[in-house]
Amino acid sequence: MQDTPDSQKRRCLIVLSHSLNEVTLARFRQCQAELASTFDVFLVLSEPLQDEAKKHGLQNVVCPTRAQIFSPEYGRKSATFSIKPGNADLILLAFWRQHPGYEYYWVMEFDVYTPRGLSQLAELDRGSDADLLGTYIRLRRHHASWDNWGSLETGPSQVEGVDVDMVATACFLPLSRYSARLLAALDWSYQRGWIGHHEATIATVAACNGMKLQDLNTLAHRVLGRHVYSATSFNHEKSVAADALFFHHPIKHLSQVEALDRAFGSTAAAMSPQ
Repeated sequence: MQDTPDSQKRRCLIVLSHSLNEVTLARFRQCQAELASTFDVFLVLSEPLQDEAKKHGLQNVVCPTRAQIFSPEYGRKSATFSIKPGNADLILLAFWRQHPGYEYYWVMEFDVYTPRGLSQLAELDRGSDADLLGTYIRLRRHHASWDNWGSLETGPSQVEGVDVDMVATACFLPLSRYSARLLAALDWSYQRGWIGHHEATIATVAACNGMKLQDLNTLAHRVLGRHVYSATSFNHEKSVAADALFFHHPIKHLSQVEALDRAFGSTAAAMSPQ
C-alpha cells in the first residue's frame, strides 16, 4: 500500500472513468485546477491506459489491474469480472487498498459536470461528517419497485441485531463521498458473502453498521442555503439544463458541456482538454 501524496489533506477526490476521452481529460484537469488546494485529486481508470496517460503528461493517474479490481477475496461479488452492472465500487475499493491513508474519498464520475459550481464541493466536504454522501437516498421499504433490489444478498454473515429488511437503502452515486470506515466495512462485507448492485450494497452496509448517510441536497440546503442537483439535471438517463450551480449527469460528450455553458452564459475554457 502507498502513502498519500499529501498527508495533511486527509481527503481525496477521484475522477473515475474507463477511457481518456476529451471529457475525461477536461474533467480531471478542471478538478486539479479548482480543487487541488482542498483534495488530492486522482484520475482512476478501469482500463490499462498508463502509457496513454503519460503521453498526455498526467500526474496522479491510477490504473488498477483486473486482479486488483476483481479481488478473489470478494467471492461472488467479483465472479462476473465485469464492472457493469453494479460493480463500480470494486474500482474504488481497489484504489482504497492502495491508498489507505485518507479519512474521506470523493468519487466524481467523468460524466458529472457543473458549469460554475465545482468549488462548492469543498464547502460541502467541510460541512458534513457523514460516512456516505450521495443523491436520492431511499429505503427499500418505501421504494420497493427499484429493479436492482433483487441483487442484494447479505450472505451468511449479517450484522448482528440488525433487521436488514428495515434498513436496506439505495443511493445514486455518480457524485459521492465515502469515509474510510465505510470502505473498510464494505470490504469486510464482500469478503463474507455480500453481493449486489453497488447502489444498494454500499448504502445498506452503512445503515447496517449504524453509519451516517446524508443526501447532498440536504447537506447543501444547510451549508449553502440551496440545492445542488435536481431530478431533471441529475439522473441516469438524460440531463436537462437546470442551474449553473447544479451538478448535471450524464454529460458524456463535449457538445453537451458546451450546450450547458451556452445555456448559462458561462465558458467552456475550464473544460478544454488541451
